[in-house]
Amino acid sequence: MKKIISFISVIAMIISVSSMSAIAEENTKTFETYDFNSDGKVNGEDIYLITQRYLEIATQRTDIIADQSVRDKVDSYADIDKDGYIDMNDVLALGEILAESHSAGDVNFDGEVNAVDASMVLTYYALISVDEEHMATADDYGIIFLGDYDKDGYINASDASDILCYYASTSVNNEN
Repeated sequence: MKKIISFISVIAMIISVSSMSAIAEENTKTFETYDFNSDGKVNGEDIYLITQRYLEIATQRTDIIADQSVRDKVDSYADIDKDGYIDMNDVLALGEILAESHSAGDVNFDGEVNAVDASMVLTYYALISVDEEHMATADDYGIIFLGDYDKDGYINASDASDILCYYASTSVNNEN
């Protein structure tokens, strides 16, 4: 009986390692595919590049994205929803991919939810509160996809406060 349990345990470990390897391979593929600016990170800047390329296509310009190799990479991989067009649906698709792989509140995609994230959310909220025609920047996309911490459909001071409370709570717990 012990041999059977040991054998099953070994099989379970092999399956677990294989699954982890497959997940790591998928994450690497996502990273390599969507790191449009080759800065070593997939983040709001890469989402922003899709919007910039969409703007170039819509206005028939080629001077918004300065680096042709970046434009080529966006052209090759940014049609995430595979509908034949680079558009705002692709922005949403990459945002959803990033939201699945990052914690709510980690708006700068650094792997930590902290006071910097809370500050960015509060700054964004203040900006959009006074400027209804605010054009999104690269930093804004992390906030747009991960900043609605309480999931009420709005990014506001309450989200910044919740992120800061979470950070304070985890900081105190990590010290004990």
